[in-house]
Amino acid sequence: MEKRRLETLEFLRATCALIVLINHCWGEGVGLPHVGVLDAIGSFSIEAVMGFFVLSGCVISLQDYSDIGRYVRARLIRILPVYYATLALALVGMAICAVDFRTNQLLGNLFFLQTLDWNELQPLRFFIPSWSLSYEFFYYAIFIAILALPRLLLPLMVASVAAGGALYLLPAPAPPQALWGLHALAFFGMWLAGVLITRLC
Repeated sequence: MEKRRLETLEFLRATCALIVLINHCWGEGVGLPHVGVLDAIGSFSIEAVMGFFVLSGCVISLQDYSDIGRYVRARLIRILPVYYATLALALVGMAICAVDFRTNQLLGNLFFLQTLDWNELQPLRFFIPSWSLSYEFFYYAIFIAILALPRLLLPLMVASVAAGGALYLLPAPAPPQALWGLHALAFFGMWLAGVLITRLC
């Protein structure tokens, strides 16, 4: 039963990722012909990003980790090979298409520091959706603290909702680094919602 539940959530998470991919390919004018159905599906990309974060929190919480070391190994083995293979393909594609990038931009992408909110650490042009993976990587790291101290879950959720509310109601902070941190914290609420739903159910 647990395995089937995980497979279902992984399928839904993959569907959310596919919707975002469709939006980037067909909704942002990269030279592909417009197809009505694909344009319509891609228009739900923001909802898909939110769903991806919620489902990711669910998937992580449903798995049984005997210790923190096992959790860290499982996350690294799952993420790093595919991530760096995709980054290499993006670099090859950019080289073929003569798309420039800055060194600090490449370093940001290598170390999961890329963000849409700070020009110095923007994702590489052919690797833009990776910003969500950089956030996810940080959430995996913070989840270690939740594993060690489950009482952190609700305070982190409150802080995340407060950050999201501040971004919505108040002017954006001047330093782009602060905006990056607030956005990462605000999206964390979606991820934590998945953790909380799993814990409650």
